Amino acid sequence: MHDFMRIARGPETGSHVVIWAGVALVLWHHLVAAALAGFLLHALVAMTASGLSPRYLRPVHARAVALALVLLGTLGGLALLGRWALHFAADIDLSRVLPQMAEAISRWRLNLPEFVLVYLPTSPDTLKEAVVNALKAHGEAALTGCHLKLEK
Repeated sequence: MHDFMRIARGPETGSHVVIWAGVALVLWHHLVAAALAGFLLHALVAMTASGLSPRYLRPVHARAVALALVLLGTLGGLALLGRWALHFAADIDLSRVLPQMAEAISRWRLNLPEFVLVYLPTSPDTLKEAVVNALKAHGEAALTGCHLKLEK
């Protein structure tokens, strides 16, 4: 018979249950992006290890070196991206940005459904108040943490 027509038995059935339970958990907890990032990390490590193992290292050591290389490259790229974002965020002048944001929100109000409009500010003053409150709540802690990490 064909392979797809046979009945799964024993450990194979158990592994199918575990896989589908994992898929259900990922979907239930909205972790699709995290799962895809994990799969991408696994694929990058496997590709890097296969490139290292026959020529330069034993297969056992190639996986560890590949994982270190991929993690260092990923974390280094994220650190550079964060540093770049902090560099440009310091030059933002809210007095010029807020009117543009208010204009964009007023244009969105024409096309967005009613249930979304509840979450948008109704005037430039409420927009300014929302931005200031968000900066007060999160800005000081975020900037303090970033400066402490960068100074060390």
